[in-house]
Amino acid sequence: MASGAKGQRFKSSRVRQSNLPLNVFPIEAVPLRKRTDDIPLLAQHFIGLIARKLNRPEPRLTRANAKQLLEYHWPGNIRELQNAVERSIIISQGGKLYFDLPMKETPGSEAQTGG
Repeated sequence: MASGAKGQRFKSSRVRQSNLPLNVFPIEAVPLRKRTDDIPLLAQHFIGLIARKLNRPEPRLTRANAKQLLEYHWPGNIRELQNAVERSIIISQGGKLYFDLPMKETPGSEAQTGG
């Protein structure tokens, strides 16, 4: 019985330790919308990774695709771009990418979806 209580204390201790704050060494990242020059390069990188992961042929990022990605306002971070690329590869047909991104917001209006 003593060993069981000891094990419970250990587990409880581990739980408390895992709740320690994670901001010991803060890292600030520039939002993707402020790094537009990186978007086509990152998109191409994700296309290669995701196509291999999904065991699909690697589609080509066209100038029109890159333009569409550059025109999007990217309210999220790099994972939003990665998710957009993955979704595009999943729905792509004949090696052509289609990015289903919301249209650009105009001041005073809510985001509209493209389609």
